[in-house]
Amino acid sequence: MSEEGVKLSHKFHTLGAEIEDTASARYHAKDALLSLPGAIRPTEGSVPALSSDAYERATGKKKSINPDTLADYRRRILSKLETYKLNRGISIHTPQEDLDPVDFTLWLMAGKKEIVSATWRVYRCALQYYLQEWHHENTEKAQQIIMGDIHNRLHGRTEGTKTRSRRDGVSKTSAKSPKRLPFRDYEALINYLRKRSRSYLAAYTADFLSASLLTALRPDEWKMTEVCFTQPQHGQGMIENRSGRPGKVWLLVMNAKATNNRANGIVRTLDLSSFSDAQIDLIHRVSSKGREQQERGLFTDFKKRLANTLEYAVKVLWTKSAQDTARKSGKNYSLYCARHQAIANWKVSGLTETEISAMAGHGNTETAESNYGRRAVGWSGGKRYPLPKGVPEEIALVEKRISYYQAMEISRKRKHSPIAPAPGI
Repeated sequence: MSEEGVKLSHKFHTLGAEIEDTASARYHAKDALLSLPGAIRPTEGSVPALSSDAYERATGKKKSINPDTLADYRRRILSKLETYKLNRGISIHTPQEDLDPVDFTLWLMAGKKEIVSATWRVYRCALQYYLQEWHHENTEKAQQIIMGDIHNRLHGRTEGTKTRSRRDGVSKTSAKSPKRLPFRDYEALINYLRKRSRSYLAAYTADFLSASLLTALRPDEWKMTEVCFTQPQHGQGMIENRSGRPGKVWLLVMNAKATNNRANGIVRTLDLSSFSDAQIDLIHRVSSKGREQQERGLFTDFKKRLANTLEYAVKVLWTKSAQDTARKSGKNYSLYCARHQAIANWKVSGLTETEISAMAGHGNTETAESNYGRRAVGWSGGKRYPLPKGVPEEIALVEKRISYYQAMEISRKRKHSPIAPAPGI
């Protein structure tokens, strides 16, 4: 085969032998994925981030920030600047150089009481970066005010912001939605989306929710994935799987959080060989749709519309009155809930922490253990789906990273521990 026997499959029904089941073949298949139209490496175009001494000491590298993140920060602050002008009675056409960054910073900080602490941290970080391009004589004072707020947080003085409560025994870290999706509620959602909803996006929403539950992909990761089919290696014979098909099936996924050493590489691999043809067809359908939208530059908008469709389904199923809300009922499910539930299912199935981290795209085992659904909320018995598998080289890389972190932690503890007196002294 040309190009070292690597060829990506774009048709589900072409179940022939395309690539060999080797680490080398996976490497070239990943590289081919990154070469597809619409592919943007998470680290591409990154710029140096604000200094983080702790991060640089731990990794020996400087932090970087993705241009998409910078664009989002800028959008947030520009939106707040418009609100600030309206509240202060300032003309909307007043140029930025005529605005006082200190007054704006104090105004923004006064609104901390209305938002949860995690949201405030995003705005605070956004303002830090925005102030770098705000040329004014008071810019440095505004930066000092922000640094003072960070200092207060680090020393436990966080008055003025709401604190998120614990849910399911896990501290909330990133989302307002539950870190679970009970089987009965999942069935109710799928039944509504496939049989009752009139939205033209209902079927797509059901597909994305179901595929995410099988693979634990982040919603944003469906924009750049590929389903690959392998041939048995020479002398290997038939590989056992549910469909009796030869070879294996891989799902290649571009990690959404690959900057600053957070993920286990730019692209990760899930072995789906134990899945049925119908389940692989579902995943291939979602993969193709997501990549198609990404190539057209429409994925972000498409994902938002899917999220709105799911939100409306939740409202129809569990909101009983105008005063009631899905959040009050604890059922304000989002697309991300499928990832939480998938990882909880993997935990209860007996997969090791390193396997889960490799398949979930985490750089260490602590992320999945502390920030995702607990083992107790995992589905059991016949409710569980076939489990994907990690690939050896990615699992080995997670194990190596863990050993590095453990060694650094031991070194740090020894450095800061008191020196014991010598015997006889």
